[in-house]
Amino acid sequence: MPTSKLSQYANVQALEAAFRKTQSPAAGNLWIALLTATPTDTNLTMAAVTEYGATGYARQVFGPGSATAAEPSVISNAGVITFGPMTAGTGATVTHIAVCDAVSGTSANIIATAALTASRTPAVGDSLQAAAAALTFSNN
Repeated sequence: MPTSKLSQYANVQALEAAFRKTQSPAAGNLWIALLTATPTDTNLTMAAVTEYGATGYARQVFGPGSATAAEPSVISNAGVITFGPMTAGTGATVTHIAVCDAVSGTSANIIATAALTASRTPAVGDSLQAAAAALTFSNN
């Protein structure tokens, strides 16, 4: 994942929490969504992006490990993440991912986005996998 970044929504949350203006969200799951178009900095919710939609696809839990103490700090998925197998309606090319705060729906807030190192067009029967630590995000 060479190009990853926190969203505008997440940056505001992080800054207000760091300066103790607001309480951070409670610990809980975040989900990875596959996207078929490049997101922009102004995409605050999943309604503003193009999510992959083949039969057999569903958002998957991100499951991060702990953030590093390095500067910049990074966080990544602790385990393997698997999408699929796709059973029908394939043909769209997956180019990006989004980390969001809901398992489904367009009102989910986008936390971060990343471009894939290689685009994928899943065929019927394909699954897409990300190895442990393959999805890495930085606060810088």
